[in-house]
Amino acid sequence: MMKKLLLLALLIFFISISSVIASNHRGYTDHENAHQLVTSGDILPLGKILELVYKRHRGKILEVELELEDNTYSYEIELLDDNNKVWEIDVDAVTGKILKIEEED
Repeated sequence: MMKKLLLLALLIFFISISSVIASNHRGYTDHENAHQLVTSGDILPLGKILELVYKRHRGKILEVELELEDNTYSYEIELLDDNNKVWEIDVDAVTGKILKIEEED
């Protein structure tokens, strides 16, 4: 079941990724850029990030964005829990450290 969730999340990630900003990877589309960053070891793969998130919070992934702010990559994950609450979870894409968990209004 966990593997199916991770595969589904990966599919959602590559479909819904909305912004990857990396000047050193010009010419790539967003998903190619994300793939290049994972392949080069610059960031953790989404599957690993979701394992870490699911240890603290369960739910259905609504959206995943890979962002670059202040030279730091982070995954911004929107998750719908069993109580129909939407959570925004920010995770450092390099270390996997959860930076923020916040209920959306």
